Amino acid sequence: MKICNLILLIFILNVNVFCQKNSEDSFVISGKISGIGNSKVLLGNLPHGITRAFKIIYYDSCFSINDSFIFKGHVTEPGFYSIDVPGITDSWFSFIAENSIIKIYGKKDSLWNSSIFGSKQEDKYEEYQNDIYSPWVTKSHKTWNKIDSLDKSTDSVKINRLYDSLRKYHTDLFNSTLKYAIKNPDAFVSLYRLESFFKPDVKDTLKYYFQLLSDELKKSSLGKKFYYELYQLDSTVVMNEPVPDFSSHDTSGNVFKISDHLNHYILLDFWASWCGPCLEELPEVKKIFKAYAPKGLEIVSISLDTDEEAWKKAIIDNEMNWYHLSDLKGGENKDALTYGIKSIPRKYLLGPEGILILKDVSLEEIEKKLKEIFMTK
Repeated sequence: MKICNLILLIFILNVNVFCQKNSEDSFVISGKISGIGNSKVLLGNLPHGITRAFKIIYYDSCFSINDSFIFKGHVTEPGFYSIDVPGITDSWFSFIAENSIIKIYGKKDSLWNSSIFGSKQEDKYEEYQNDIYSPWVTKSHKTWNKIDSLDKSTDSVKINRLYDSLRKYHTDLFNSTLKYAIKNPDAFVSLYRLESFFKPDVKDTLKYYFQLLSDELKKSSLGKKFYYELYQLDSTVVMNEPVPDFSSHDTSGNVFKISDHLNHYILLDFWASWCGPCLEELPEVKKIFKAYAPKGLEIVSISLDTDEEAWKKAIIDNEMNWYHLSDLKGGENKDALTYGIKSIPRKYLLGPEGILILKDVSLEEIEKKLKEIFMTK
């Protein structure tokens, strides 16, 4: 009897070890969304808020049975995942996935507001949102509403004070995020929010806080991107030095290389078909192209589109008769990442041999420089 009990105990211990190992190496995401019945459920990469520069990816799908669904798999690093039921729900539920047993419960008409259990990373994200980010959003919205209600011609003093308040709120958000990162170096939200603040004027501060993050976060995809922005961007795209060569596909699928055009001046134009400010400045871009293309200027527009049809249609509709490149990865466009592009439109002027002459400047400054260059030729 003792031998049997000993064998049974060993078996139970082995099963527990196996289950623990399986839980650490993989995830089980299951739950119930009331009202979806038997529908196709998608597991994707949608974060809590997206722009049209975001490239949507779906990793897996399943069919729910009586409102219930289940996904099994593995993640190599924490990141945003989403549950979506196309045609049935008008929103999605976003969460941070990790290798654990995760439960999600929600309703068809308010999927975005579902409850989640089992993701420690998501718990940290919600903690940050509730304690730090949401209060900032509320205060900022109220202030913007006040600004919109005032008459710019007669209330300029009040408006300037309100803008000062907005700047203070943003500074407070930044400082609160830094404090949160110190206390939570393993939380994905710490990395996610720190990277969102990247600008040259706070780079040294961000370097310090980046180094406090866990090794796992620093080695993640977002961690590597942030490292590049902090430590390598300035030595990669340098004034008066050759820019990195890059190749990308044009609208016909042909490969375009900067190194094949080193005998020209090149205006690099980062844009997208959905970008209002980009389209607004097109008449000026066309004016520059018409004036200087015959003298040796080439324009290379790099799009942050994700929709190939919309990209090509905008080029034709707006008669943009110069080079156009895109990998259709939106904000993750490889050339945009190389140049550290955080918003568009953005412009860079290259000289012969790919020398960077102007970096992230206005069209007015570009036109002034082109006049200088071609006046002497």
